[in-house]
Amino acid sequence: MKKAEILLIDDDELFLRLTESSLKKNSFLKRINCISHVKDAREYLDTRMVEEESFPDIIFLDVNMPGIGGLDFADLYSRRYADYFPDTKLVILTSSCSRKEKIKAMQIPAVDEVVEKPLTEEKLSLLLR
Repeated sequence: MKKAEILLIDDDELFLRLTESSLKKNSFLKRINCISHVKDAREYLDTRMVEEESFPDIIFLDVNMPGIGGLDFADLYSRRYADYFPDTKLVILTSSCSRKEKIKAMQIPAVDEVVEKPLTEEKLSLLLR
């Protein structure tokens, strides 16, 4: 399995720390970056794009975030980054995966999957295949 670079965007600092800690132990992880604000995530991705640095293999994005929400950011991602980085998977994370929410998320062109929290090694492994 290819080693993956992951970007995790979630406003829950505890979730970020716990997920980062549990995933760092795995051999398939090349690097994980955790960001708690959508604005910071945009700046991070813009910098990676301009400086032509490696782009994340998978971006996990919390659906419910203050300010610009996850679905709004996913829509922005579709328009701004997806064409330049077609191999990057955009995965929506949610605590409550309602059918309506999943359908809405999957209508956004760049969204590859909707996954219920917690993000486990098993779920990540399935996404990397």
